[in-house]
Amino acid sequence: MKEELPKYPNYRMTEIAWIGSIPSHWETRQLGYISNRVSVGLVINPSSYVSDEGVPFLLGGDIQEFKINTKNCNYCEKEISDGVLQKSRLNHGDLVVVRVGYPGIAAVVPPELEGSNCASMMVIRKHPRFISQWLAYIFNSQIGRDQVGIVQYGAAQKQFNISHAVKFRFPFPPLDEQNAIACFLDRETAKIDRLMDVRRKQIETLQEQRTAVIHHAVTKGLDPQAKMKPSGVEWLGDVPEGWFVKRLKFIALCNQQTLGEQTKADYLIDYIDIGNVSSKGEILEIQSFEFKDAPSRARRKVKQGSTIISMVRTYLKAIAFLQNPDKNVIVSTGFAVLDAKKEVRPSFLYHALSSEYCIQRIIVESKGVGYPAINSSDLINIPLVFPARLFEQDEILIYIEKETSKLDTLISKYQRELELLAEYRASLISHAVTGKIDVRGLVEV
Repeated sequence: MKEELPKYPNYRMTEIAWIGSIPSHWETRQLGYISNRVSVGLVINPSSYVSDEGVPFLLGGDIQEFKINTKNCNYCEKEISDGVLQKSRLNHGDLVVVRVGYPGIAAVVPPELEGSNCASMMVIRKHPRFISQWLAYIFNSQIGRDQVGIVQYGAAQKQFNISHAVKFRFPFPPLDEQNAIACFLDRETAKIDRLMDVRRKQIETLQEQRTAVIHHAVTKGLDPQAKMKPSGVEWLGDVPEGWFVKRLKFIALCNQQTLGEQTKADYLIDYIDIGNVSSKGEILEIQSFEFKDAPSRARRKVKQGSTIISMVRTYLKAIAFLQNPDKNVIVSTGFAVLDAKKEVRPSFLYHALSSEYCIQRIIVESKGVGYPAINSSDLINIPLVFPARLFEQDEILIYIEKETSKLDTLISKYQRELELLAEYRASLISHAVTGKIDVRGLVEV
C-alpha cells in the first residue's frame, strides 16, 4: 500500500479473527442483515430455456469482476421470462454473485439489463442499507473470496449454498462511507486497469513480433537480397534458392517408440499431457505415475531433440521441443513425436513446426468442429521448407535465439509489471473495504 494514503484516527478489534481491527465507528454484519432480500437464480438446467433472441438470460460465465459481458450471452423468450423465469428476473442495481463454476465473482446489474433473467447465481436485491457497488468490492476482495472458499464444495464444479452465504460476515461502514469507498475504488481501479491494458497490448505486440521473427527466418532466411524461387506450394509462396520443400515424412521420423503393455507395473514415468504444454512451447507440469496407475494414453516415448505436437485441439498450438529429457519421460498419444533426420537440425524442425505457416496448415487439415484433430498420416504429409545447407540452418537458429531472447526479456518484464499491478489492485481494494485506509477525503461524493 502507498504510505501516503490516510488511515482512520481510531480502530477497534473485532471478535472475528480474520477481519481483525476496523475503524472504531464501523460494525461487522452478516450478509443476511445487510440485505434481507437474498435469492437464487434458476437452479435447474437452463439449457431448455435458451433461445437465439428475446430477453437476456445470464449464466455464470457472463459475470466478470465488476462487469457483465453481454456480447455472447444467451436469451430466453419473453413468455418464458414472464412465466417460469419470473423469480430470476433482475433489476438495475441488484448484485449478482456467481454460485457455480467460479463462485464469488460479483457484478452490479447495469440499467440496460433491467428485466433480464439469470441462472445459478445469488441475487442480492438493491437495498437502502448498502451501496451495491461497495458490496461488489467486498465480494471481489480477498475477504469475500476467503469466505466463499470456506463454504464452497464440489470437485468438478465449485459452488456454494445461499444458506451459508447469508451468514458471511463483513466490515460494515455507514452508508456515506460505503459510497465514498465505491467511488474511490472505481476511480483508482480504473487507472490501474488502463495501465494494465497498455501492458497487455505491449505484450501482445511483442509476442506478434516474436512470431513474425521466427516465421520469416524459417521461410525466407536471413539474406534480404537472396534470390527467390516458387516453392510449388500455394500457401508457402516463394522461398530462397537453395532451400528444399519436402513433406514432413521425408525429413522426420514420427512416433518411433511406444511404451509397451509388458512394462513393469511399478515403473515410474514422468508424464506430459496435452494440457501441460502451453502455446508458447512451455512444459507447465510433469506428472509422475507408476505405470499401473498412469493414464492409458501415456505411451509415447521421446528422446533428446524430439518435437512433440498436439494432434487434437490443434488450435491450442501445444508444441514443445524436448531438450535433455529424462529417460522415463512419456507423453500422451494425443501428441505426434517427431525426430529430425540428418537433413534438418532438430531445433530447426521445431521452429518450422511451430511457425505460423505450419500451424495454420495443421489447423486447416484438422477434422471436426468442437474437437478438431489431425491424424499422423495427414500431419507427416504437410510440406516444410528448410535450407539445404546445415550451416545456414545453424545461422538461422543463432539469429532466432538472439532476437527472441531480447523480446522474451521485454515480455517477462511487462508480465511481471502486470503481476505487480494486479497485486496492488487487490491490496487497494482489500485495504479500502476493511477500513485500513480512510478514503473519505479523497473523493467527491
